[in-house]
Amino acid sequence: MLKNLFSRSGKLADKPIEEMSVNEVFRYVEALNKAMPTRRMIALFRRLFWIAFYHHHVPSADRKKAFAFSQILGDSIEKAIGDQPEALKAFREARSYEKENVDRLGVGSLIWLIEEQAIPAHEVALFMMRPEHGHLLKDALDALGPEEAAKLKPELVKATIANRLPWAMSVADGVLVFHSLALMRDQATEALFDDAELGALRNTPSDYAAARNVFVRLGLLPPDPTARSLQPSPPPNHLTTLLLLQLSEIWKGEGDASETLDYLAKAGEEWSAGFCLARLAMCTRLSLATVGDAYGPAVRDEVRPALFANWPDIREFLEKQVGRLETLEGHCFEQPSPGPDVWFLDAVTRGGCREQTEEEFEAVKDTWFEGGRLLSQKRAEYLAKLRFLLRQLAAGTEKLGPTSPFGDVLGSGTSMMKEALASGENWVEEDWIF
Repeated sequence: MLKNLFSRSGKLADKPIEEMSVNEVFRYVEALNKAMPTRRMIALFRRLFWIAFYHHHVPSADRKKAFAFSQILGDSIEKAIGDQPEALKAFREARSYEKENVDRLGVGSLIWLIEEQAIPAHEVALFMMRPEHGHLLKDALDALGPEEAAKLKPELVKATIANRLPWAMSVADGVLVFHSLALMRDQATEALFDDAELGALRNTPSDYAAARNVFVRLGLLPPDPTARSLQPSPPPNHLTTLLLLQLSEIWKGEGDASETLDYLAKAGEEWSAGFCLARLAMCTRLSLATVGDAYGPAVRDEVRPALFANWPDIREFLEKQVGRLETLEGHCFEQPSPGPDVWFLDAVTRGGCREQTEEEFEAVKDTWFEGGRLLSQKRAEYLAKLRFLLRQLAAGTEKLGPTSPFGDVLGSGTSMMKEALASGENWVEEDWIF
């Protein structure tokens, strides 16, 4: 047993515990055959706890061994100082704090992973904002502290978008990308922004300027938009025609990405039908919100009846679902819960709240949640295209006047757009954050 107390460099018993390697600590603990001073016991406890939860490149078996030793030693320390109330209280508080601190800084935490994997400084933001790290981000930001987290925030915003390519590139509008992520209840997005910012992002269709200002305040966007304005307001009949054309494309699934086509092929008849109806209702809701934001509630209300009248067989159902989605968007963020699009898909497909067994839930969970995610993703795609087309319609209206035929006005706007793009004017990449 005495041989175990020695290393090649000299007596292990004389070596500071803080300088011992993992194997040296284990040999030291296993060779103990007599009591030691409480101060040295506490040092050994801290070293074992560090090996268990903070040390890098330690095999899992060694971590478990170190933790087991630390628990035995911790209990022994509490017993040794049991007749010293203040010392016992301080040690227990320190022990509890160390356990609580593991989530923020210990093994498996984002801060720990960065060091464990030796992430280069220029790749840290991208690493932190990987989608699979979303559940770790809040603890990492708390560990950094409010000042450092605020300094890093603009880079984390850009890294979030970079990690969502090529989808984010197809949207080409960072504000709309974060609208979708906020509605998905993306964990990294919810950790990155405060409640007021999240509220603005969730409400983007109804108040684009407020959502945009979130990124202006971070220095990521200029105070004034660089893209062409949505003004002047096209006449309501032209707006109606444009919206109906877009909603018809949505209903037919024109331009569906392969991801959506795969989902519809595998989801089964009930969920596929529910998804298509939910998508139509959602895009109707987004259309009305965008028109209201850009041209005012009076124009929105004038357009609204025609959008529902276009679907006589499902008009009443569609109006009900649009109202239901508006309600869900306002009440799905008060507690941990999937985003409103997840609940909306269930409401459209199966009628909403209902009791179900755990087996029933597990049978549909993947299809249900994946459909909700695709709906949230579609938000940004639809809004980006709609705003682009509204820009063309507004340009054509400005050139030809509000009484010209719709086809002539949109065609004129399209020609103006092509000329503008050739000269470098920004019509497409509205508020691109990268």
